[in-house]
Amino acid sequence: MTIEKARAFRVTGLDCAEEIAALRRELGPIVGGEARLGFDLLRGRMTVDAAARRIPDAAILDGVRRAGLAAEPWRTAGEERGGSGERLRRRRRLLTVLSGMAAAAGFLGHALLAGDLGAALGREGLGGELPVPLLARLFYAI
Repeated sequence: MTIEKARAFRVTGLDCAEEIAALRRELGPIVGGEARLGFDLLRGRMTVDAAARRIPDAAILDGVRRAGLAAEPWRTAGEERGGSGERLRRRRRLLTVLSGMAAAAGFLGHALLAGDLGAALGREGLGGELPVPLLARLFYAI
């Protein structure tokens, strides 16, 4: 079985050998033999060999229902309906960039308002009398 080209399904309730046997009984004849089926009990995952690609997903899902279980096409981590996984990655990237820019602006503002680079590097934390300017605190907080 070629895993790269195999179709995978998340099978709800797939947690014992009896369920695998029921799926093999129902799906084996549909996909061209039990050898074209693979199972991962820990993940609740069933794979169908690429050689059975002519069999529509609906027929496989129907066979799973006849075995008394429910299934859906397998989705990888981060992959969600409607492409929201990609939107989430873009949003995280944007927020990371904005956070870095705010930290840089806070550092620059701190150095300019305090009068020198040493103040922005933390000299006031060593017992000095220079407070962190409010504008710098706001940027650091972002």
